[in-house]
Amino acid sequence: MTKEGEVLKCKHLKSKDEKVWEIVEEWYEPHRHDRSKRWIYRNKVNRVIPMSERSFYRSLARHRRRLLEAKEEDEERFD
Repeated sequence: MTKEGEVLKCKHLKSKDEKVWEIVEEWYEPHRHDRSKRWIYRNKVNRVIPMSERSFYRSLARHRRRLLEAKEEDEERFD
């Protein structure tokens, strides 16, 4: 696979991760067991973006990693 193909794949994953993250942000409530991430996956995310539960959790991890990297870059820039 060429680097261009890899870049396109990453852009696709980034937008998909952002959509998943938006749905989770809208519906997730940490202390409510009936609004767990598993419930969100089964009832909200999987109906909009078909994927396995494992892919759902990977998507959340990738998005969280991107947020942390962006935060670290901002901190380095202002230090």
